[in-house]
Amino acid sequence: LAVDRFFRTSDPRHHATVRWLFQRCMDNGHIYKGSYTGQYCFSCNLYVNDAKPGDPCPDCQRPTETVTEENYFFKLSAFTDKLIEFHEANPDFLQPETRRNEVLAFLKQEGGLKDLSISRTTIKWGIPVPDEPDHVFYVWFDALTTYMSAVSGTELWPADLHMIGKEIVRFHAIYWPAFLWAADWPLPKKIFAHGWLLFDNNKMSKSRGNIVRPEPIRQAMGADALRYYLLREIVFGSDGNFAYDALVTRYNADLANGLGNLASRATAMRCPGGRII
Repeated sequence: LAVDRFFRTSDPRHHATVRWLFQRCMDNGHIYKGSYTGQYCFSCNLYVNDAKPGDPCPDCQRPTETVTEENYFFKLSAFTDKLIEFHEANPDFLQPETRRNEVLAFLKQEGGLKDLSISRTTIKWGIPVPDEPDHVFYVWFDALTTYMSAVSGTELWPADLHMIGKEIVRFHAIYWPAFLWAADWPLPKKIFAHGWLLFDNNKMSKSRGNIVRPEPIRQAMGADALRYYLLREIVFGSDGNFAYDALVTRYNADLANGLGNLASRATAMRCPGGRII
């Protein structure tokens, strides 16, 4: 399996696609300029609604910081009812069902969705907003558009499937459809949010240093043995715990003993003429 395309957000084609999407949404009346004061998580690039100064981010638990700045806002609140109706009418769009239920619960919370800041003025890195040199696009309006810019000039959109991690399902199942609807552009056909691969029952993290490196395993057992273990041990879509002891046990029991013995006995069965039966 090879990656067909690796697309950077620094690519000029991506910049053009982000500006195109912004202009489409602006022309259709879904973007306005305003100001924002509230709590922001710089680690997750996430505004935390209803948080107080110093409150932790609900995703990473790091302290949020108070920011005040002029922004462009996307009218996400206008899409609350449409998103609820869409997810209820299309149960296969977002899978597994547990993620769909989480998204519907979030959409149905009291007060509905809040309008979303899609630009920043307190940072300089990022794609500049057209005719607004002090504004750069906020990460999700920029990042999600990569799906489109990666296939610009082709007939590959809409995508048949977005395969994503469960921690970013809200952005893909709420923000992304709303952006596309605002631009009168088709949605991807399906989103699947997979679970986390845990180590010692904790999420793997570079900051924690609990990363399982696959290359030593590949050298010792082969890539197919590792693939088999992950497919055999973990229900796709759910979290799964990786353990070296479980890997060795599964390798010996299923592959070396089970499949190995079956192959050995099958190749040893011969008819009187010497042919393998």
